[in-house]
Amino acid sequence: MDYYKQLSFTLLTFSVFLFVSGTGDELRYVGCFDVAHSVLSKLHKYFYGLDLDKCVNYCAALNTRKAGIHKSGNFCYCGDGIAENSERKDDTLCNISCGQDKPRANRTCGGENVMSLYDNFPTLKPTMVDYNISFLLGTAPEGVRLYRSPDLHKYDTLMSADTLNDFSSDEVDYHYAKNLGFALADGKIYKSTLTPNSNANSTGPTVIKDDFPIASFAVDWFHDTIYWASRDHSNYSVKYVDLDGGNATTLLKIQTNGTVQCMEVDPYERKLFWIRDRVIETADLSGKNFQSSISDDSEFVLTMTLDLERQQIYYVSYYSRMLSSLIITDYNGLKLQQPINIADSTPSFSIGIFGGQLFLCSNGATEYTLFKMNPGNFTEKMFVKAFRVVVQHMKLVHPDLQKPPKSNNLKEIK
Repeated sequence: MDYYKQLSFTLLTFSVFLFVSGTGDELRYVGCFDVAHSVLSKLHKYFYGLDLDKCVNYCAALNTRKAGIHKSGNFCYCGDGIAENSERKDDTLCNISCGQDKPRANRTCGGENVMSLYDNFPTLKPTMVDYNISFLLGTAPEGVRLYRSPDLHKYDTLMSADTLNDFSSDEVDYHYAKNLGFALADGKIYKSTLTPNSNANSTGPTVIKDDFPIASFAVDWFHDTIYWASRDHSNYSVKYVDLDGGNATTLLKIQTNGTVQCMEVDPYERKLFWIRDRVIETADLSGKNFQSSISDDSEFVLTMTLDLERQQIYYVSYYSRMLSSLIITDYNGLKLQQPINIADSTPSFSIGIFGGQLFLCSNGATEYTLFKMNPGNFTEKMFVKAFRVVVQHMKLVHPDLQKPPKSNNLKEIK
């Protein structure tokens, strides 16, 4: 299967090369635009020695329909359309010629702080999602959506602003065996089914916990428990309840301020992780063995996910506007390989891993874009889908993600 995927990609790249390099050269010039905000998706990549072939091939492989080239800066911009806040410039400002690459003597490759925008080139079909993975998205203000594989064209709305005023979901999670979806919105935890029903719009989701302000939460599907973090002026607390919101218990209190987000649980290793002030922290599900710095203090952690099979943490650390890295550690924070530079896309705000495939959801100018990275080649991102909503949080949904790892001897909470 991988052979045929690679073959189709190679043939597509070759066909695009022939298309833009042959005598027909049917590329359509759209215009001269500002480089900062002109294309939807805002996908961009730096190329050493950029030319029009490289830029068009890159955008075609991402399945985007427009390619903007800023040759003097060696940047290629890809997108599906022209953004509303784009700035169309006078064509004379795009005065750098592509003429050294015959037969495009009449083509331009941008200018000072402007790009030449082209379309009308072949593109790949969207990357199919293997293993029938679904994607649970917390969006703003549309609520909670569940996109289903393999092409992700359709989605179910599980919680929405139709039943709640301006339902902006900051985080989502689920319990597959019980067919339950959960969302954090406006400091409260809500519950609904993972499958929409005819009376969803009339009943709406149920509030199961209102311990305002709840900052982050995670569902323990093995022990039927929900963990969450809340804070006041002097400290923050980690607590847990059952799936209906009862039997609330405080797990631990920490005398410090901080913004908590992206809580994750490994119920088999009885470990809980969260990000506080951009640093990963952890504790046992018994409330013991609190550790304040799994990630380095110098790192600015945006998001993370757990690989329960390998007992590893995958997280994205954001160093500057143009530099972010994927980092893989064990549960104690030991880095297992060198950080992987993923700077050619905008920062990733949600990630998930299954079957060795890593999925990243990144924000663009007017949409959020889902990529996947295959095992053994985490430096190559493949376009999956563009979501024209603000994605606050993403969870991969599959029954095997909530089954005990094969190599795991289950541990009891003591």
